[in-house]
Amino acid sequence: MKRKLRSAFRRLRALDAASLWLFLACFLVAQTLLLSLLAEDPNQFVSLALAWYGAYLCCKRPLPMASRDMRPTLLGASLGCLLLLGVQWRVHLIAGDDLSIYLLPLLSWLGLLLLAFPARAMRPMLPSVVILALLPGLQILSLSSQFVNLLIQLTANVLRVSFYLLGFPVRGDGAVLTLYRGGVEVWYGCSGVESLQQLLLISIVFAIAFPMLRLWQNLLMCGAAIWLALVINIVRIGMLLCIQASSLANRQFWFELFHTGWPSLLFPGFAAYLFVCLYVFWMEHQVAQLEES
Repeated sequence: MKRKLRSAFRRLRALDAASLWLFLACFLVAQTLLLSLLAEDPNQFVSLALAWYGAYLCCKRPLPMASRDMRPTLLGASLGCLLLLGVQWRVHLIAGDDLSIYLLPLLSWLGLLLLAFPARAMRPMLPSVVILALLPGLQILSLSSQFVNLLIQLTANVLRVSFYLLGFPVRGDGAVLTLYRGGVEVWYGCSGVESLQQLLLISIVFAIAFPMLRLWQNLLMCGAAIWLALVINIVRIGMLLCIQASSLANRQFWFELFHTGWPSLLFPGFAAYLFVCLYVFWMEHQVAQLEES
C-alpha cells in the first residue's frame, strides 16, 4: 500500500502545470455534479451538467494543454487560489437544498481562469463565464412567486380547456384539477419552471456557441425554447392526471415515478431534442441560402 501511494505521489509531482490545472478542473466539475446527486434532485444535476458543458462549448480559446499556455499574473493566481479555497470551504457547509450550489460552478470557473490566464487575456473566455452566471440568475427567477404562480395558472387553465375540448369532464378549482376518481394539484414542481430553465439555458448556449445570422433569429429560438418547455410540461401534467383518473391498481407508483423520479426527465429531454432538431434545421436552411447566393 505504501509503495502504491509513493508511486502515485511521484506521478503527481511529475505532472506539469497544465496537467495539474486540467486535473483540478475535472475535480471541481465532478464535485459540483456529485453534490447535486447527493441532494437527490435530478433537475439540479441536469442543470449543472448543461451549464458546465455549455461553458466548455462557449470557450472562444483552447484550454491550456501545456505549461507554456499558462501565464497567470501573481495577483490573478492569488485571487484564483482564494476563490477555489472559498469554494471548498463553502462545499463543506452545504446541507440539504442549498441554493449556493448554483453559484459554486461560476466561482470555480473564475478561479480556474485566473490560475491559467492573465486578466487581459480572459476576454475570449467571457461567454463561458456568462453561461455559468446564468445558473444563479435563472434560479433567482424561479424563486419569484409571481412568475411561478403565472406558470401554475397557465398550466392549469390550458389543461382544463384542452381536456374539455377532447370531451373529458375535468373539474377545476384554481390549481386543482379533477378527472373522474382522481386529480392533481399544479404547484411549483408541476409548473414546469425547472424544465423551462434548462431549455432556456440550452437555447442561450446555442445562441453563443452556434449563433444565427441575425440577432432576432436567436431571440426567436429562445422564445421557441420557452414555448416547447411549457407545452411538453403541460403534456406531462395531463398524463399524470390521466394516471390518477385510471383504474390501475398501482397507479400511485406510476404517478410518483413520472412525477418526481428519474423518468420525469424524459419530458424535458424530449423538449430539448425537439429544440435541437429545430435549431439544426433552421441553421442548415440558412447555410443552404448562403451557398445559393
